[in-house]
Amino acid sequence: MCRQFDSVPSHYEKEMVFHREMEFQILRDGKPVANQLVYASIADFHWHLEDGGHEEAVTTRTDDKGFGKIKLINSGEWYLRLIYMVKSEKKDIDYESNWATLTFYIE
Repeated sequence: MCRQFDSVPSHYEKEMVFHREMEFQILRDGKPVANQLVYASIADFHWHLEDGGHEEAVTTRTDDKGFGKIKLINSGEWYLRLIYMVKSEKKDIDYESNWATLTFYIE
């Protein structure tokens, strides 16, 4: 079953400038997603680490109402991304992962 994710910035685009914080809310099927790990990065900042992990500009978690904040450390092309994993109820499938990405540009 496909689930709907929304990454909702709490500011108007013109208010999002670098060196400020950007607040957002993560929703799944219209409901807040608490304690969700969210990665944020700017173009050309993403690296793969030797242990198989990823390095992003910012990593944060949402609060109990699905809100999170990131500091916009530079201007340019940004993204927020998340992977939401749940145990599958389907036979022979352990987990289902749902991915979401929001891209935006900071002057």
